[in-house]
Amino acid sequence: MSKKDYSFNPKARLLLQLGDQLIRNEAVAIFELVKNCYDANANYALVSFYDINKPEEGTIIIEDDGDGMDLDIIENVWMQPGTDYKEKIYQENKDNKEYSKRLPIGEKGIGRFGAYKLGNTIEIVTKKKESKNEIYFKIDWSNLIDINYLADISVEVEERKPKYFLIKIKVALVL
Repeated sequence: MSKKDYSFNPKARLLLQLGDQLIRNEAVAIFELVKNCYDANANYALVSFYDINKPEEGTIIIEDDGDGMDLDIIENVWMQPGTDYKEKIYQENKDNKEYSKRLPIGEKGIGRFGAYKLGNTIEIVTKKKESKNEIYFKIDWSNLIDINYLADISVEVEERKPKYFLIKIKVALVL
């Protein structure tokens, strides 16, 4: 008999399953994305629907004036499902009466996967207020079906001169 250590090696389709099974319906998916705006200390969030009766052309845009994300947050929070980032913020500040920002309400990090309930493609444009550049990336969730393991997923993230001045999450509808 021999012993060997094994590591979990999650399949890429796990992300799709999370979004599909943990998010009940399209309304909950939108609510999860709006909760992200709240957690980013946004004063407003605007949800716009365009051509949603045309599955190949439908678009949902969620705009807010929240804190935005930088490359560090993209890499170490957004791209790490299950992170405890919001929980740490909550624990550090829950009793601090002088904390000027809201305590986060999102906790599981599944809101981003709820976008899959709305369509196959998500585009993110985000900018920290103090930054000169914005961050852009696009994910086609339907491609994850063809990728074997989570570790094999690659997302090209671009830092560029601003084209937008608000955070925009564009979800292309494919029903």
